[in-house]
Amino acid sequence: MLTRLQSVAIIVCLLYVPQFTYALSRRLALNKRSSDLTYLHSNTKLRISLKPNETRIARYNSIVVSCEVDGRLYPTIHWLKNGERVQQGTSLDVQGDAAFENAVCKDQPRLQLTLVKSMLYIDCITEETEYTCVGETRFARVNQSLRVFIDPGSSRDDCAQHNDEKPARIYMTTWVQLDYVGDTVRLYCRAEGKPTPTITWHRSNNESITNVGSYRIANNGDLIIVNPTWGNMDKYECKADNGVGSDTAQSFFYPLLST
Repeated sequence: MLTRLQSVAIIVCLLYVPQFTYALSRRLALNKRSSDLTYLHSNTKLRISLKPNETRIARYNSIVVSCEVDGRLYPTIHWLKNGERVQQGTSLDVQGDAAFENAVCKDQPRLQLTLVKSMLYIDCITEETEYTCVGETRFARVNQSLRVFIDPGSSRDDCAQHNDEKPARIYMTTWVQLDYVGDTVRLYCRAEGKPTPTITWHRSNNESITNVGSYRIANNGDLIIVNPTWGNMDKYECKADNGVGSDTAQSFFYPLLST
């Protein structure tokens, strides 16, 4: 049976993200924790949502594609262009993306219900291309593709003049995170731009977050909450700024009592 607090958590999170209903209803039914690795493998499925599957656009125009992945054990998202990894930010280290969940999950399974969103900014499209959103943890991998077609007759170069400066844009963020009280939590905030953006975090009351107490800001911009309590439940906002432009994203963290 779910505890009263867990039931409240479900209601709160469903108010924030209706799309998370399926993941919550399945995974919050787990009422005990196990160190059995087989259990880990059988409860780490991911779901992915990338819509539409194809689109048409005038040549030299730009689009933004959004992808969502939900599941356990901190899924990350990266993109492929015609099968080749798209560089977002400053790193192409796929294994480095998974370093956090490898470190905190190797001994026993944790709740770690996560909904991650990623944005792919495609500037100045010149040819028909297939883009693939890939969501993965060390236990699971899912993907969906989008085919971009060029509208016939669109040949005028409408691309903005490119230069060495590009505004800060957030390309991966944690939308919702549920985890047990006392477990280390990571909220993603990854950004790209030239020059490299600086990431800052604030709580819902506009309180600035620094590397004190239970909070740590990783070098890549992620917010780490060490040994969280009920007092850490909040809607957090990250901001990426590089002097050329800025971007913001919000994350909601809800702690639960383990059963």
